[in-house]
Amino acid sequence: KEIKYLQEQETGFPEEWAYGEFDIQYNQHGLFHVPHYQDIDFTHLEVYKLFVLSFDKCKLIKLRERVSGRKDISITSSGGTKLEIGHLDISKGNALKFMADYLGIPLEKTAAIGDNLNDLSMFDVAGMSIAMGNAVEEVKKNGTFITKKHNENGVAFALRKYILA
Repeated sequence: KEIKYLQEQETGFPEEWAYGEFDIQYNQHGLFHVPHYQDIDFTHLEVYKLFVLSFDKCKLIKLRERVSGRKDISITSSGGTKLEIGHLDISKGNALKFMADYLGIPLEKTAAIGDNLNDLSMFDVAGMSIAMGNAVEEVKKNGTFITKKHNENGVAFALRKYILA
């Protein structure tokens, strides 16, 4: 509905791109579409994250402002059309800490590769942080290194140049 509405309101709204983005997200394992958050019955669910996809930037900004003062949740994003609201302790950084501890690897000997804001918590704890060439500017600024873009095999390049070297 939102895509159709925005297409009617905005000349040149990229409808094909928007449907493509929707399909990418909708086809991920464990995600299901809910037309409205009030339709969710949390009683029987073990929810660790609410993933909000909207092509209406004003809606996302308004939602972020509405929940940003809360101290019992984490808020991040993996792209300009996405908002992720999760349990306070759920983050890629905490996952990296857990895995490093489980495997007996000192955090100084870990590396993280990322491209968006939800990767910053990983960058904060990793011994080395590598931003993808297509990463958002804030991620590039926080990375130890910047590798090539994802469609230029940036992860493989980073592994060869910074990890295996």
